[in-house]
Amino acid sequence: MEPVECVDKMMRLGIPDAQARIYMALLYKREMSAIEIQEITDVPRTKVYEITQQMVLRGLCIEKKIGRTKKFQAVEPRRALETLMHEQKRELQSKKNLVQEIDEYLMPLYAEGMQKRELSDNIEILKDMKAIHERYINLVKSTHTSMLAFAKPPSAHMNMTYRIRQQMNALFGILKQGIEVRMLFELADKRYMDAEAIRIQQLIKSGCQARILEQIPIKAYVFDNTYVLMALENPPTETQPLTMIVVTHKSLATAFGFLFNYLWNEAKDTQIYDLLRRSKYITNA
Repeated sequence: MEPVECVDKMMRLGIPDAQARIYMALLYKREMSAIEIQEITDVPRTKVYEITQQMVLRGLCIEKKIGRTKKFQAVEPRRALETLMHEQKRELQSKKNLVQEIDEYLMPLYAEGMQKRELSDNIEILKDMKAIHERYINLVKSTHTSMLAFAKPPSAHMNMTYRIRQQMNALFGILKQGIEVRMLFELADKRYMDAEAIRIQQLIKSGCQARILEQIPIKAYVFDNTYVLMALENPPTETQPLTMIVVTHKSLATAFGFLFNYLWNEAKDTQIYDLLRRSKYITNA
Protein backbone atom coordinates (compact mmCIF):
# COMPACT_ATOMS: atom_id res chain seq x y z
CA MET A 1 0.00 0.00 0.00
CA GLU A 2 1.32 3.46 -0.93
CA PRO A 3 1.54 6.17 1.79
CA VAL A 4 -1.03 8.31 -0.04
CA GLU A 5 -3.45 5.38 -0.15
CA CYS A 6 -2.88 4.70 3.56
CA VAL A 7 -3.61 8.35 4.41
CA ASP A 8 -6.80 8.13 2.35
CA LYS A 9 -7.93 5.02 4.25
CA MET A 10 -7.13 6.71 7.59
CA MET A 11 -9.29 9.65 6.55
CA ARG A 12 -12.14 7.24 5.81
CA LEU A 13 -11.76 6.03 9.41
CA GLY A 14 -12.39 9.57 10.61
CA ILE A 15 -8.81 10.83 10.99
CA PRO A 16 -8.45 14.31 9.39
CA ASP A 17 -5.94 14.70 6.57
CA ALA A 18 -3.40 16.72 8.57
CA GLN A 19 -3.51 14.29 11.52
CA ALA A 20 -3.06 11.33 9.17
CA ARG A 21 -0.06 12.94 7.44
CA ILE A 22 1.58 13.88 10.74
CA TYR A 23 1.02 10.38 12.13
CA MET A 24 2.63 8.81 9.04
CA ALA A 25 5.58 11.19 9.34
CA LEU A 26 6.03 10.31 13.04
CA LEU A 27 6.10 6.61 12.17
CA TYR A 28 8.95 7.20 9.72
CA LYS A 29 11.01 9.50 11.97
CA ARG A 30 10.10 8.01 15.39
CA GLU A 31 9.92 11.43 17.08
CA MET A 32 9.97 15.00 15.82
CA SER A 33 9.67 18.58 16.96
CA ALA A 34 6.99 20.92 15.63
CA ILE A 35 9.51 22.48 13.22
CA GLU A 36 10.48 19.05 11.82
CA ILE A 37 6.82 18.09 11.44
CA GLN A 38 6.15 21.31 9.54
CA GLU A 39 9.11 20.72 7.20
CA ILE A 40 8.07 17.16 6.33
CA THR A 41 4.27 17.49 6.18
CA ASP A 42 3.85 21.12 4.99
CA VAL A 43 1.33 21.61 7.81
CA PRO A 44 1.76 25.28 8.94
CA ARG A 45 3.80 25.47 12.14
CA THR A 46 1.08 27.57 13.80
CA LYS A 47 -1.31 24.65 13.23
CA VAL A 48 1.10 21.86 14.20
CA TYR A 49 0.76 22.49 17.95
CA GLU A 50 -3.05 22.56 17.76
CA ILE A 51 -3.22 19.39 15.63
CA THR A 52 -0.68 17.43 17.69
CA GLN A 53 -2.60 18.28 20.88
CA GLN A 54 -5.73 16.87 19.25
CA MET A 55 -3.74 13.76 18.31
CA VAL A 56 -2.50 13.36 21.90
CA LEU A 57 -6.09 13.50 23.15
CA ARG A 58 -7.13 10.92 20.55
CA GLY A 59 -4.31 8.58 21.49
CA LEU A 60 -2.46 8.87 18.17
CA CYS A 61 0.75 10.31 19.58
CA ILE A 62 2.45 11.30 22.82
CA GLU A 63 4.24 14.51 23.76
CA LYS A 64 7.70 14.47 25.32
CA LYS A 65 9.64 17.45 26.64
CA ILE A 66 13.41 17.32 26.09
CA GLY A 67 14.88 20.44 27.68
CA ARG A 68 12.95 23.33 26.21
CA THR A 69 11.97 21.41 23.10
CA LYS A 70 8.72 19.49 22.72
CA LYS A 71 8.94 16.26 20.75
CA PHE A 72 6.09 14.16 19.46
CA GLN A 73 6.14 10.40 19.06
CA ALA A 74 3.64 8.11 17.31
CA VAL A 75 1.68 5.62 19.37
CA GLU A 76 2.02 2.00 18.18
CA PRO A 77 -0.47 1.67 15.24
CA ARG A 78 -2.51 -1.24 16.54
CA ARG A 79 -2.99 0.47 19.89
CA ALA A 80 -3.82 3.78 18.23
CA LEU A 81 -6.40 2.20 15.93
CA GLU A 82 -8.03 0.31 18.79
CA THR A 83 -8.33 3.57 20.71
CA LEU A 84 -9.86 5.19 17.63
CA MET A 85 -12.39 2.35 17.27
CA HIS A 86 -13.42 2.70 20.93
CA GLU A 87 -13.86 6.43 20.37
CA GLN A 88 -16.08 5.82 17.34
CA LYS A 89 -18.14 3.21 19.20
CA ARG A 90 -18.78 5.74 21.97
CA GLU A 91 -19.76 8.35 19.40
CA LEU A 92 -22.05 5.88 17.64
CA GLN A 93 -23.75 4.92 20.91
CA SER A 94 -24.13 8.60 21.76
CA LYS A 95 -25.76 9.22 18.36
CA LYS A 96 -28.08 6.23 18.84
CA ASN A 97 -29.19 7.68 22.16
CA LEU A 98 -29.78 11.06 20.49
CA VAL A 99 -31.77 9.42 17.68
CA GLN A 100 -33.96 7.66 20.23
CA GLU A 101 -34.57 10.87 22.17
CA ILE A 102 -35.38 12.82 18.99
CA ASP A 103 -37.58 9.98 17.71
CA GLU A 104 -39.59 9.95 20.94
CA TYR A 105 -40.19 13.68 20.55
CA LEU A 106 -40.86 13.81 16.80
CA MET A 107 -43.03 10.71 16.26
CA PRO A 108 -46.07 12.09 18.18
CA LEU A 109 -45.77 15.29 16.11
CA TYR A 110 -45.64 13.22 12.91
CA ALA A 111 -48.65 11.12 13.98
CA GLU A 112 -50.62 14.27 14.77
CA GLY A 113 -49.71 15.76 11.42
CA MET A 114 -50.71 12.58 9.58
CA GLN A 115 -54.21 12.85 11.02
CA LYS A 116 -54.52 16.28 9.39
CA ARG A 117 -53.30 15.15 5.96
CA GLU A 118 -55.47 15.60 2.92
CA LEU A 119 -55.95 12.66 0.55
CA SER A 120 -53.91 14.51 -2.07
CA ASP A 121 -50.94 14.53 0.33
CA ASN A 122 -50.62 10.77 -0.25
CA ILE A 123 -49.98 11.22 -3.96
CA GLU A 124 -46.85 12.61 -5.60
CA ILE A 125 -46.68 13.08 -9.39
CA LEU A 126 -43.31 12.83 -11.14
CA LYS A 127 -42.87 13.78 -14.79
CA ASP A 128 -39.17 14.61 -15.12
CA MET A 129 -36.96 11.55 -15.77
CA LYS A 130 -34.23 12.81 -13.44
CA ALA A 131 -36.78 13.36 -10.66
CA ILE A 132 -38.20 9.85 -11.19
CA HIS A 133 -34.71 8.36 -11.05
CA GLU A 134 -33.83 10.22 -7.84
CA ARG A 135 -37.15 9.38 -6.15
CA TYR A 136 -36.67 5.71 -7.02
CA ILE A 137 -33.17 5.75 -5.48
CA ASN A 138 -34.56 7.41 -2.34
CA LEU A 139 -37.36 4.85 -1.99
CA VAL A 140 -34.98 1.91 -2.47
CA LYS A 141 -32.50 3.21 0.10
CA SER A 142 -35.33 3.85 2.58
CA THR A 143 -36.68 0.29 2.32
CA HIS A 144 -36.72 -1.64 5.62
CA THR A 145 -38.48 -4.96 4.96
CA SER A 146 -39.31 -5.75 1.33
CA MET A 147 -39.37 -4.52 -2.24
CA LEU A 148 -41.39 -5.85 -5.17
CA ALA A 149 -40.64 -4.72 -8.73
CA PHE A 150 -42.70 -4.92 -11.89
CA ALA A 151 -39.71 -3.97 -14.05
CA LYS A 152 -40.60 -3.06 -17.61
CA PRO A 153 -39.58 -0.31 -20.08
CA PRO A 154 -39.23 2.60 -20.26
CA SER A 155 -36.63 3.18 -17.54
CA ALA A 156 -35.78 6.44 -15.82
CA HIS A 157 -32.06 5.67 -16.11
CA MET A 158 -32.47 6.09 -19.92
CA ASN A 159 -29.45 3.79 -20.42
CA MET A 160 -27.19 6.41 -18.82
CA THR A 161 -24.30 4.47 -17.28
CA TYR A 162 -24.00 6.57 -14.12
CA ARG A 163 -27.76 6.33 -13.42
CA ILE A 164 -27.74 2.58 -13.95
CA ARG A 165 -24.81 2.32 -11.54
CA GLN A 166 -26.63 4.44 -8.94
CA GLN A 167 -29.77 2.30 -9.18
CA MET A 168 -27.80 -0.95 -8.98
CA ASN A 169 -25.77 0.27 -6.00
CA ALA A 170 -28.97 1.21 -4.17
CA LEU A 171 -30.31 -2.32 -4.75
CA PHE A 172 -27.02 -3.93 -3.71
CA GLY A 173 -27.16 -1.85 -0.54
CA ILE A 174 -30.53 -3.15 0.67
CA LEU A 175 -29.73 -6.70 -0.45
CA LYS A 176 -26.61 -6.56 1.70
CA GLN A 177 -28.85 -5.66 4.65
CA GLY A 178 -30.84 -8.85 4.09
CA ILE A 179 -33.95 -7.06 2.80
CA GLU A 180 -36.17 -9.20 0.57
CA VAL A 181 -36.12 -8.03 -3.05
CA ARG A 182 -38.21 -9.79 -5.69
CA MET A 183 -38.24 -8.55 -9.26
CA LEU A 184 -40.31 -9.47 -12.30
CA PHE A 185 -38.67 -8.45 -15.59
CA GLU A 186 -40.42 -7.90 -18.89
CA LEU A 187 -38.02 -8.56 -21.74
CA ALA A 188 -40.35 -8.45 -24.72
CA ASP A 189 -37.93 -6.02 -26.41
CA LYS A 190 -35.02 -8.29 -27.36
CA ARG A 191 -32.76 -5.31 -28.09
CA TYR A 192 -32.12 -4.86 -24.37
CA MET A 193 -31.94 -8.55 -23.44
CA ASP A 194 -28.14 -8.89 -23.25
CA ALA A 195 -27.52 -5.73 -21.21
CA GLU A 196 -30.39 -6.55 -18.86
CA ALA A 197 -29.17 -10.12 -18.47
CA ILE A 198 -25.87 -8.88 -17.02
CA ARG A 199 -27.66 -6.74 -14.42
CA ILE A 200 -30.07 -9.56 -13.56
CA GLN A 201 -27.18 -11.95 -12.99
CA GLN A 202 -25.45 -9.44 -10.70
CA LEU A 203 -28.65 -8.96 -8.70
CA ILE A 204 -29.24 -12.70 -8.34
CA LYS A 205 -25.69 -13.22 -7.11
CA SER A 206 -26.35 -10.51 -4.50
CA GLY A 207 -29.47 -12.27 -3.19
CA CYS A 208 -32.26 -10.85 -5.34
CA GLN A 209 -35.05 -13.19 -6.47
CA ALA A 210 -35.88 -12.64 -10.14
CA ARG A 211 -38.21 -14.07 -12.76
CA ILE A 212 -39.10 -13.15 -16.35
CA LEU A 213 -42.41 -12.68 -18.14
CA GLU A 214 -42.98 -11.86 -21.78
CA GLN A 215 -45.40 -9.13 -20.72
CA ILE A 216 -46.12 -7.32 -17.45
CA PRO A 217 -49.34 -5.28 -17.23
CA ILE A 218 -47.88 -2.30 -15.36
CA LYS A 219 -44.56 -0.74 -14.43
CA ALA A 220 -44.55 -0.41 -10.63
CA TYR A 221 -42.56 -0.88 -7.44
CA VAL A 222 -43.87 -1.64 -3.95
CA PHE A 223 -41.79 -0.73 -0.90
CA ASP A 224 -42.43 -2.05 2.61
CA ASN A 225 -46.03 -2.91 1.64
CA THR A 226 -46.80 0.81 2.02
CA TYR A 227 -45.37 2.90 -0.83
CA VAL A 228 -46.25 2.31 -4.49
CA LEU A 229 -44.25 3.89 -7.30
CA MET A 230 -46.23 3.28 -10.48
CA ALA A 231 -46.22 4.46 -14.09
CA LEU A 232 -49.11 6.20 -15.81
CA GLU A 233 -49.88 5.96 -19.49
CA ASN A 234 -48.78 9.20 -21.09
CA PRO A 235 -51.11 10.87 -23.60
CA PRO A 236 -49.79 11.05 -27.19
CA THR A 237 -49.12 14.78 -26.78
CA GLU A 238 -46.76 14.22 -23.82
CA THR A 239 -43.10 14.82 -24.68
CA GLN A 240 -41.70 12.87 -21.72
CA PRO A 241 -41.62 9.06 -22.17
CA LEU A 242 -42.61 8.37 -18.58
CA THR A 243 -44.85 9.76 -15.85
CA MET A 244 -44.90 8.08 -12.46
CA ILE A 245 -46.73 8.63 -9.19
CA VAL A 246 -45.84 7.73 -5.63
CA VAL A 247 -48.84 6.65 -3.59
CA THR A 248 -48.64 6.12 0.16
CA HIS A 249 -51.47 3.63 0.69
CA LYS A 250 -51.17 0.28 2.44
CA SER A 251 -54.32 -1.22 0.92
CA LEU A 252 -53.17 -0.31 -2.60
CA ALA A 253 -49.73 -1.75 -1.82
CA THR A 254 -51.36 -4.96 -0.59
CA ALA A 255 -53.42 -5.20 -3.80
CA PHE A 256 -50.24 -4.80 -5.85
CA GLY A 257 -48.71 -7.53 -3.71
CA PHE A 258 -51.52 -9.94 -4.67
CA LEU A 259 -51.02 -9.09 -8.36
CA PHE A 260 -47.26 -9.54 -8.02
CA ASN A 261 -47.61 -12.98 -6.40
CA TYR A 262 -50.03 -14.09 -9.12
CA LEU A 263 -47.62 -13.06 -11.88
CA TRP A 264 -44.66 -14.49 -9.92
CA ASN A 265 -46.35 -17.88 -9.88
CA GLU A 266 -47.05 -17.59 -13.60
CA ALA A 267 -43.35 -17.02 -14.30
CA LYS A 268 -40.83 -19.85 -14.15
CA ASP A 269 -37.42 -19.91 -12.52
CA THR A 270 -35.99 -21.71 -15.54
CA GLN A 271 -36.74 -18.74 -17.80
CA ILE A 272 -34.26 -16.54 -15.99
CA TYR A 273 -31.46 -19.04 -16.41
CA ASP A 274 -32.38 -19.65 -20.05
CA LEU A 275 -32.00 -15.91 -20.60
CA LEU A 276 -28.61 -15.85 -18.90
CA ARG A 277 -27.40 -18.82 -20.94
CA ARG A 278 -28.56 -17.21 -24.19
CA SER A 279 -26.93 -13.86 -23.46
CA LYS A 280 -23.75 -13.42 -25.48
CA TYR A 281 -22.17 -11.39 -22.66
CA ILE A 282 -22.49 -14.00 -19.91
CA THR A 283 -20.61 -17.27 -19.56
CA ASN A 284 -21.08 -20.06 -17.03
CA ALA A 285 -24.45 -18.64 -16.00
